Amino acid sequence: AAGRTLTVDGPTMVSDGTINLTNATVSGTGTFTNQSLLNFNHLSNFTSTVSLVNEGEFVARTPVGANGITPVNGPFTNAAGGNLLIQANGGNGSSARLTANAGLTNAGTITLDSIGLNNNIFAARLDVNGGALVNSGLIESLEMEEVGGEVRQINAEIDNRLSGIINVDSRATVTNNKVAAHHSNAGQINLNSGGLSITSIGRFDNQTTGAITGRSLTLAGLGVAAGASITNDGSIA
Repeated sequence: AAGRTLTVDGPTMVSDGTINLTNATVSGTGTFTNQSLLNFNHLSNFTSTVSLVNEGEFVARTPVGANGITPVNGPFTNAAGGNLLIQANGGNGSSARLTANAGLTNAGTITLDSIGLNNNIFAARLDVNGGALVNSGLIESLEMEEVGGEVRQINAEIDNRLSGIINVDSRATVTNNKVAAHHSNAGQINLNSGGLSITSIGRFDNQTTGAITGRSLTLAGLGVAAGASITNDGSIA
């Protein structure tokens, strides 16, 4: 559906096939459950009155030369078994930016990826507002197959739970510029190839079960005057 509105009234489930949304709106009330392949493309949006649950494949991309924001304005859950892919394409000159404006809960897999050359310009980006990025599943930043740079951003207050895993396998550092956020890690953060840079921290707590391993880790708070703190009760190696 291009430039159209899909209205849901009560619980709605799509269990098969493919949904292509480009500059389209999903509105109404109730919960929209996706068990299919949902291509969430340029300038599409879910309104704040729709709760989105993904149990299938949810792909955020933009078309050639486009860099628009695709917002999910209501509660957003990527359930166990659900795959959420945010994929930039340097070959056709497009970034991919998905914004969750009422928090995001992940029990499945969230992947930031890039294809095509020139990806030191075009970003795969996830922004989470209005609540935390609560992760009990897997969040991964993949290394692109082509030679070139990568731009990866997760601008969110991160709550990585005990079973949560964050893997950075991209050559690029994943950046997080969420201002005054309270980040918490009780799971695993594995910086396998690239690094992780979190700036403007209000508070960062690596809990007793939290483990951060691998390459470059940068943590920068707002400063003592702003009440910022960084604590480590787990392990950083």
